Amino acid sequence: TSFAAHQVMLSLFYSLTPFCDTIGNTAQTFLPAIKQHGVAAQVYLMRRLSIMGLLVGVSASSTAGLVALGIPQVFSSDPSVAALMATLAPLTMISLVGHGALLAGEGWMLASENPKDKKFLGNTYAVLMCTVPLIMTAVRAAGGDIRALWTVFAGFQLSRLTIVRSRLSLRLRQEMKGEAASAINEVGNSPQQSPAESKLAPAT
Repeated sequence: TSFAAHQVMLSLFYSLTPFCDTIGNTAQTFLPAIKQHGVAAQVYLMRRLSIMGLLVGVSASSTAGLVALGIPQVFSSDPSVAALMATLAPLTMISLVGHGALLAGEGWMLASENPKDKKFLGNTYAVLMCTVPLIMTAVRAAGGDIRALWTVFAGFQLSRLTIVRSRLSLRLRQEMKGEAASAINEVGNSPQQSPAESKLAPAT
């Protein structure tokens, strides 16, 4: 029963994530050209993509909940499987709701010209991929049921969202400061005319 409900909910999760993946692909496609127009353009694009990602995530999350709670008989006629699907539905919804906004941030990092961004992303997933299986193994060894394992998975998704979005916010602030500093330097280094030169300059 537990395995059947888990398989259904996992299949439901992975059937809905491709809709969120398009947000990350869009970020990677358009960001290289947008960056030529400055940080403000990047911030505008990321704000739009984040809103779109959140809307897609909410839609995917709601769909998962409606399917698991409303029509579980499509997947199994066993009432115990349906009951367990209903128990797992909130955790599946939590795992999906921020997925689009998460992938918008990942798309920015993958499109970044700064190698530190890709390195940060790689290190983050290396740590999570080592940590989460260990936590799941420990939970299972302690007698945790399938709901406990899905709770760990939902925590994994929320951790990804928090880390990536925090990094994105930090990097955009850094780039805004860097752009402002460059503009100040350009103004300071531009040639200045002396009062005498200004008087001698031909009138236009």
